[in-house]
Amino acid sequence: MKRSYLLGAVLVLTSLTLTSCANSGQKPGQSSSSTSSSAQVKKNSSNSSYKKSKSKTNQETKRVGSPEFGYIDIPSKWIKFFDAEVEGLIQYTDGSAYNIVTMNAVSKAEAEVADGETFNAETIAQHVTYNWSQKDNIEKMWGSKSTV
Repeated sequence: MKRSYLLGAVLVLTSLTLTSCANSGQKPGQSSSSTSSSAQVKKNSSNSSYKKSKSKTNQETKRVGSPEFGYIDIPSKWIKFFDAEVEGLIQYTDGSAYNIVTMNAVSKAEAEVADGETFNAETIAQHVTYNWSQKDNIEKMWGSKSTV
């Protein structure tokens, strides 16, 4: 159950980061849309790979991830993030305490998705958002909806 919360949080953080990167080069008048929410989560990472490339905004990026977790493009200046308290995730940060991309993988059984409920990123994000909002130690959680 704990992993499913973590996966949801990871998916939310990843989508927020990707949305931020995608909107940084957006021209005025363009709209964007996606649903996301976020909770601050930290974990260790291993077995990640990367590939450098340039985005449309001429910002140098690198592709990080693994076959198990998937791959995403992040700014090339970001560094690998390690949390001594947790293991098994891929994480990168810009060096601040606020911008951390966390990648995780979870099965349908681990996510505890009910019969008849769709097993996708949005469902996982909703589960995680609800469950994390019930915790006393969560200081701040936010979400946004935009079109990309």
